Amino acid sequence: MTRSSRADAVRRSRTKLAIAITASCLTASTLAAMVAAAQPAAADWRFGATDPSARGALNGAFVRMTDGKILVAGGQNGTTRLGTVQIYDPIAQTWTPVAPLGDARTQATGQQLADGRVLVCGGTGGPNTPGVPYSCERYDPALDVWLSTASMPFNFTAPRSVALHDGRVLVWGGSLNAGVLYDPATNKWKFTTSMAQIPGTAAVGLVLTDGRVLVAGSTTVSTDVVYDPATDTWTKTDSGVVRAQPSLTMLANGRVLVAGGFNGSTTTPLASAQIFDPAANTWSAAAPMLQAHALHAAVGLPDGRVLVTGGQTLTSATSPESELYDPATNAWTVEASLQIDRIGAVPFLADDGTALVLGGADSTGLYVAFPELYDPPDTSFVVTGQLAKSRENHTATLLPNGKVLVAGGYDNVNDLSSAELYDPAAGTWSSAGNMGRPHRNGVAVLLGNGKVLVAGGSTAGTSDRIADLYDPATNSWSLGGTMGTYRVAPLATVLPSGKVLFAGGYDGADFLKTTELYDPATNSWSGAAPMNSAHFIGVISPLPGGKVLVAGGFAGTVDTDVAEVYDPVANTWTKVASMNTGVEAAAAVALPDGKVLVAAGQRTPNFFPPNGQVYDPVADTWTDTGPFPTGVGRVQPSLALDTNGEPMLIGGAGGYTGGLPSTVDVYDERANAWYEDGDLSFPRSGQTATVLAGGRVLVAGGGNSVLASVSDLSAVPAKVTVTTAFTPKAIKVKKWGSPIRWSVTQGTHSIVESDGLGLPSNDAPTPLFDSGPLTGTSFSYVIPAAGTYHYQSTLGEHPALKGTIKIPLQASMDGEPIPRIDVHWSTSRMPDYVFDVEYRFQPAGGSFGPWTPWSPPGQSGGWTSAHGLFTPAGGGVYQFKARLHELTTGVVSGFSPAAKVTVPD
Repeated sequence: MTRSSRADAVRRSRTKLAIAITASCLTASTLAAMVAAAQPAAADWRFGATDPSARGALNGAFVRMTDGKILVAGGQNGTTRLGTVQIYDPIAQTWTPVAPLGDARTQATGQQLADGRVLVCGGTGGPNTPGVPYSCERYDPALDVWLSTASMPFNFTAPRSVALHDGRVLVWGGSLNAGVLYDPATNKWKFTTSMAQIPGTAAVGLVLTDGRVLVAGSTTVSTDVVYDPATDTWTKTDSGVVRAQPSLTMLANGRVLVAGGFNGSTTTPLASAQIFDPAANTWSAAAPMLQAHALHAAVGLPDGRVLVTGGQTLTSATSPESELYDPATNAWTVEASLQIDRIGAVPFLADDGTALVLGGADSTGLYVAFPELYDPPDTSFVVTGQLAKSRENHTATLLPNGKVLVAGGYDNVNDLSSAELYDPAAGTWSSAGNMGRPHRNGVAVLLGNGKVLVAGGSTAGTSDRIADLYDPATNSWSLGGTMGTYRVAPLATVLPSGKVLFAGGYDGADFLKTTELYDPATNSWSGAAPMNSAHFIGVISPLPGGKVLVAGGFAGTVDTDVAEVYDPVANTWTKVASMNTGVEAAAAVALPDGKVLVAAGQRTPNFFPPNGQVYDPVADTWTDTGPFPTGVGRVQPSLALDTNGEPMLIGGAGGYTGGLPSTVDVYDERANAWYEDGDLSFPRSGQTATVLAGGRVLVAGGGNSVLASVSDLSAVPAKVTVTTAFTPKAIKVKKWGSPIRWSVTQGTHSIVESDGLGLPSNDAPTPLFDSGPLTGTSFSYVIPAAGTYHYQSTLGEHPALKGTIKIPLQASMDGEPIPRIDVHWSTSRMPDYVFDVEYRFQPAGGSFGPWTPWSPPGQSGGWTSAHGLFTPAGGGVYQFKARLHELTTGVVSGFSPAAKVTVPD
């Protein structure tokens, strides 16, 4: 490669994406017809463990306890009131029966008290329990007993309640124009002062961040009330909308999203939504839901969005439909539907960040025995506004005020001097003015005084050495002094002294060993000691103690494996252990333990390492990581530490294929392994990745795009209890030829389609598969071609599973593809757990061989990767199974049901 082409190597051309076909082969004509990127991983609903009371907890009291478990007390079976009580663990997926209630009751209310006990009050009982609407009981989890508790002073047949910040419980409902307060310290009740109105059972409540309580909803009036327990007073607040039984969800800013419900006393659901501001006692309109919902479930997610699901709609008495509200954009988007239509379900947020719904009734009015858990994408990214200019090879800097400054770059026509600001709170972009000159392939550093220095980079073919300085306080630019040497793609980092080290780069004629220092105090530049080797498009990282590591890059004739350390006190460079593989255009990040991860990159002339390497400054050694999940290297990726301190490898150009990967891979240092962890909104290269306050990651530009994306969730490690009944998630269908598997194996199951085989789209899709009645046997179905598939499953008379799968056409650019099976199991960042995977093979006309342990390359002895590529030995049937393995204790679960993949000869 020539010098001129290398000087522009960080803006690489992109070619068509090549993806290997899995499990089967397409015809040659189809291979040439289309090349498409894989679809991003989607959120989904999955069944939890079946409630052993089957139809026992309709209208029961659901109480989330401090340990994350959920107590379900009472309810009804037909017209029979029940006293049974169970505890559901959403992490371990288990139900545990506990001591029954003293009084069978339905439509009761419950709250956990500060001492860990659970209060259950009111409701209706059987004909022999006339006092139930007044009575209360307390459950002691430590003793597994229900304790006698003072009766309420009012007849509450369908009460509602909240636990106050001071430990008391507020109860309201029915025809009472006041609330009643329970004090667990004295085991006594008292009335509150009178409300401004009678809320009735149409009013729901939510404790605000300041300890007050919003009680909202009415069949007749638009006024709601706010209760202040400190002053025992109720205050009116008028929403302007008459709505009964809406959902109330706390937003991250302390405001409340009030959504849906019935239109007054009618049975017509509402799509409208409002925002209540407790500080100002004001209401404002929010964007209406995409679908009207009443008697629905709503829950706030860890990323600040709100999930609304199920309930009654304008077209269905019980609906499975879901949607998401994003307060940053004031917009609703369609989300995955529930597996079962349900109304009146109770929502919760589990300790691992998973949303779930319990109970509710199906279309026949019967209790739904299956809890459902909402699985968001592992680390998916959602679009967050548009840049004013498309740009790549720009800079991005997190400012002290939480905003992100994006500056310079290239728009595929011109080098850019413009800059923009991203506001994560609003999800919007605004102008940050213009630098004095363009900076493409320059660097930006945040200085100790809060300003940002942007220096170096190509500037429309000139050799401009002048730097630019951004001041967030005035949103303006000024001169940042003049560099001693013109540098394209220099390496830069802030030193403990506050000065900035600039090293290497390209000056238009030579690849540089020289270095220099910028002093913010004097806004001036001075020379520093030269490096031992040139490092163009290398990596730089601070080390513990204030020293700096520089490694790799292009040295003038080859990509160098030289690594060296700068001592700012002595102003000296010292060679350290050489890299295992010298690479250019890689990414680096300092790990929490002081080591440095270098990932991906290219080694001349055409080698793209499918792994990373880690430098240990204490041992002065380099260690190769395990391979990337796709087994394919990439150049110019981004690396950012997530909230767990795990590096996320984002985007880049796709090695041999020249395509733009959309995958996000995460490195687990303990296992020395990478695993797939979601997708970008779209593929890109030349992007920036910035960790925002709170842990979300902003990906801006790349591929000459104006779109920016932000991760919608910060990763949360999952809690797991290993039992013999543990079953890993079903395999995800991601590519053509992969299997779909149901975990529910009783009933009738079928797949229909109207798109994949060139059949006409109509109201009567062609059945491709019908299992007939099944009892206790697992099965799978191999999708024969790309297209849109609709699947459904029933248990007896009731729907159990339904949905749509879209399988994109995929092709290889290198002739006939090698069939590969894409196997998906994942520990999803569960600390100290791996999967043991085994497979067996059945040739055509033969029988299955023995089960054989298998791990993807580099992951022997258990693996955490979200997928592995298995190359079959020939045509036939392959089965895979997995079990969970706790590394610290050696405890293992039972194996999951086998998943089948058929490979043609």
